[in-house]
Amino acid sequence: MLTNKAGLTLKDITFSYKQKGSKAFSIKNFSEFCSRRKVTCILGTSGSGKTTLINLISGFLKIDSGSLFLDGREIHQLRFGKRSTATVGQRPELLPHQSVEKNLGIIQHAIQSKYRDEFENDLLNITSQLGIAELLRKNIQELSGGELQRVAIARALLAKPSVLLLDEPTSALDMLTADYLANLLLAINNSPNNIAIIVASHDRRLCYKIGDHFVVIDNGRALASGNWQQILEMANRRVFEILGGFERIDGQLQNTDFVINANSRTNTLSIPIENMHISKCKDENIITNDSLFIPRNYLRLKKEGNNNNKSICGTIHKLSPSVLGGMEVEIKFNANTKWTVPVINGEEKTLLVGGKAEVILPEKGGFIVKR
Repeated sequence: MLTNKAGLTLKDITFSYKQKGSKAFSIKNFSEFCSRRKVTCILGTSGSGKTTLINLISGFLKIDSGSLFLDGREIHQLRFGKRSTATVGQRPELLPHQSVEKNLGIIQHAIQSKYRDEFENDLLNITSQLGIAELLRKNIQELSGGELQRVAIARALLAKPSVLLLDEPTSALDMLTADYLANLLLAINNSPNNIAIIVASHDRRLCYKIGDHFVVIDNGRALASGNWQQILEMANRRVFEILGGFERIDGQLQNTDFVINANSRTNTLSIPIENMHISKCKDENIITNDSLFIPRNYLRLKKEGNNNNKSICGTIHKLSPSVLGGMEVEIKFNANTKWTVPVINGEEKTLLVGGKAEVILPEKGGFIVKR
């Protein structure tokens, strides 16, 4: 791996927590490159190692072995606060009884002396960009969760970092505020700051919206990395489970078809696999059943005259608001099989609980994972 590129390079990073009496969580031989002017998203479930990686990059935790390079310069020997990184944690750590202005003003004494003359101008520009200029005289305790997050990001940017680290930035935000934050991060990335932004999150919606490069981790190890299409094409079953947003259909890969059990009335359904992505799992343990993962927005309630897709029939069991917006419907195929899918290309008001429904599956699209 090249270490002299413009950005942050993690090379063979190894770390383990020192615990007695139990097996300690560890990160082993982790390597990745995070480019300037790009957003790198680290995706994983709780306990997968996302926060640990953020703390290793910032220097809050010390790596056991391996190297960190920033623009080709080794930084892993530098202590916390000296690496040209700034971190926004899950909970913004701000002085609770002080004003926004005083919380931000602390940075003036922490940054390099050559930047101090620029501080007042930076403060004006950054607070205006983040929409918090009118909050400067407010006490921190008067702010909402979204406002606190913006103040924390402003404080980080005032430190003029080369790398901005964000750990679960939307975990305490409602969906509307999370979308606002996503647009804010995109604006920061497109500004002349020339920084590398690294976001650790389990929020697939946020990462899909802002990410240029993705790293999927599990138990301290990278399972896949690349742009979104590369992630999907190299993914195994565990990666799809971590990403979420996919319907998993079990069945068998037979020659040129993927054969699934539909219900007792329709014995099987064969979906041509032509133009589908076939992902080969690297695991040594082979499971005989195959799975087909289809993005949920590919599943649609059938419309009249749509002959380009295969369909299966079921019973509408429940209609409810979707956490991703709009409505979703739960469709039962038999006692043991049910799917919850978004309502797309269908009239929500015509869906009656207990009524019949057809779910169509695209011939093109989807990812067959052979395990």
